[in-house]
Amino acid sequence: MNDFLNFNRMIAGDIIKYVFWALAGLTIIGGLLSALFALFSGDIITFLMCLVFTVLGPVIIRIYCELMIVLFKIHENIVEIKNK
Repeated sequence: MNDFLNFNRMIAGDIIKYVFWALAGLTIIGGLLSALFALFSGDIITFLMCLVFTVLGPVIIRIYCELMIVLFKIHENIVEIKNK
């Protein structure tokens, strides 16, 4: 508890994993709904762009989240080296 209160233990690394799943789910749902609306309106270009967004959106979010986790892993390793 002392580590938590003194900010020696980072919890954001754990939270980032949940944020990824939430954002990936929202991206997929939003992309599919947008594609559905575009399909019903007859706009094929927008439909195809929504499908690309549905596929590439979670990939881009994953890369961003991995970069954030790398920062926290670097911090953990620096703290481990400091404590040796």
